[in-house]
Amino acid sequence: MAELDNELKEVSIRIKLVEGGMFGNVQINEPQDAIRAMKNLLSDLDREYVMVLNLNTRGIPLNYNLVSIGSLRSSTMSVSNVFKSAILANASSVLVMHNHPSGVVYPSIQDDLATKRMIAAGALMEIPVMDHIIVGNESEKYFSYREMRNEMFPLNNEVNKVWDTLVPMIQEQEVRKNVRTR
Repeated sequence: MAELDNELKEVSIRIKLVEGGMFGNVQINEPQDAIRAMKNLLSDLDREYVMVLNLNTRGIPLNYNLVSIGSLRSSTMSVSNVFKSAILANASSVLVMHNHPSGVVYPSIQDDLATKRMIAAGALMEIPVMDHIIVGNESEKYFSYREMRNEMFPLNNEVNKVWDTLVPMIQEQEVRKNVRTR
């Protein structure tokens, strides 16, 4: 029987930037800014595309990532895939966008559930979801969760309250542990 290799292998992960930029230093302050930046990528598509804009601390896009390509009526929004490029890019926040090829920008129940999951995951990872925008074939038609369903976003504040409570407790435990080991 061959001897098993018990060494733990180191993994090197890197982000590969595609040549050419499309954003410049355009700060994303409102949905129209994001739509202007992404309209060429999300218009005239025959199925749903989900993309994430990874933003720096000033709201300027670092890059974007195509998260998934779906069908005419749906697309998978895996939370891990949404945040994968954000983590690799050291993004401070993300803005999620997807298109509805039908042109109807009203969100489905699946869109609502995916948005709630992304907001919760982002809050826990300290990479907040700034917005989830659905666009139709015409760039002036859109649905912004931040504008239309802002009540979904206070979770970030609730998570911060939990962290504000936990951090002093953790620090106190660390102090006690250090005192005992001396």
